[in-house]
Amino acid sequence: MTRRSTNLRLALDSTAGSIAHLPVSRGNGESSPALVLRAAVMGAILLCSDVLATSSRAGVVLTLTQSGGNVVGTLSGSITDLTGATLDGSGAAAFSRNNIRSVDSILQWTNRTPGAIGSYNTYNITTIPANFGTTSSTLSTASSSSASTSFILQGGNPALYMDVGYTLGTAVTGTLTWPSTTLSTMGIVPGSYVWSWTGDSVTLNAVPEPSASCMVLAGLALSGYSMFRRRNRA
Repeated sequence: MTRRSTNLRLALDSTAGSIAHLPVSRGNGESSPALVLRAAVMGAILLCSDVLATSSRAGVVLTLTQSGGNVVGTLSGSITDLTGATLDGSGAAAFSRNNIRSVDSILQWTNRTPGAIGSYNTYNITTIPANFGTTSSTLSTASSSSASTSFILQGGNPALYMDVGYTLGTAVTGTLTWPSTTLSTMGIVPGSYVWSWTGDSVTLNAVPEPSASCMVLAGLALSGYSMFRRRNRA
């Protein structure tokens, strides 16, 4: 886990401890707005902790976030062990796609220019997400990619296509940008989705838009405050 992730986790743990000790009643058996606040904050903490836990796993991670009007994917991590990923052959093709489709778990990125021919090894893998959304039946294509290597993961035919030039243990880095869109428009449900085999994994983290999470928390806090005011007037 990175230092930033560690610090954020400590902050979340501290917040959880403080919120957990808020009173849930005013001493007369009536619910306190603190109960509403506790539920809201604990929900946010659980969501963030889940993403942090997934990000700290070994393997390659693609994290999707909303950045202004675009969806941006950030690559990190590395593949270190192919145990359990059975080699099913090698080939060459125009390995130049930067696409994602939620309904059948297709995830692919490349460091090649459009139309460039690249060689790859195909591995059968054991665990895939059935989907990471249900509303998009078309491939969403990134407008740009600075990926350091090329990967394709397929759900319908559980397989990992990996550039033959990739050396195990090498950091996978880069960004992908889907312009003028949102996770919802792309048919992606926020959460963590894993393609894995015995030795390692590739994880997709789709992070909900921060403003949406803040609006939910603000709404819950406001509801708690309104309840408090009404009962004080009664």
